[in-house]
Amino acid sequence: MEALKHTMTEMMSLFENRMSNFEAELHNNPEPGTPVSKDSLVSDLKSFKKFILKALECLQKQVDLLALGLDNLEMRGRRKMVLLHGVTEQAKEDTALVITEVVRCHLKLTDFTVGNIRRCHRMGRQAGTNKPRPILCKFQDVHIRDSI
Repeated sequence: MEALKHTMTEMMSLFENRMSNFEAELHNNPEPGTPVSKDSLVSDLKSFKKFILKALECLQKQVDLLALGLDNLEMRGRRKMVLLHGVTEQAKEDTALVITEVVRCHLKLTDFTVGNIRRCHRMGRQAGTNKPRPILCKFQDVHIRDSI
């Protein structure tokens, strides 16, 4: 993040310097009505265009790096999660107890307890259908998730 700030500061100062030099050249004409030479305007425009394209390319690379970093953080945060489908749903259920029973009975992990679950809940709104909503469960440890 510090590198991003440094790059942005460099680009801003370079842009301000180039623009102030360009404005100074425009104001230093011998007579107010005398136009600036076409060649100098063309060369200034080309260098300005090159600078802007380079700045945009740099910003795009930094946005891509930030997006990649955010994606990595999100994936790391989901490392301990499991989405369970097909678990029967009942009114006013304690999903942690439901998950514990499913893991103990169906997966034969007898040492699994409610304490192994950090949080869990049903996904979505309750619909009028008989189809149970999936349960999103985050475990205390990634090893527990892996064993399930």
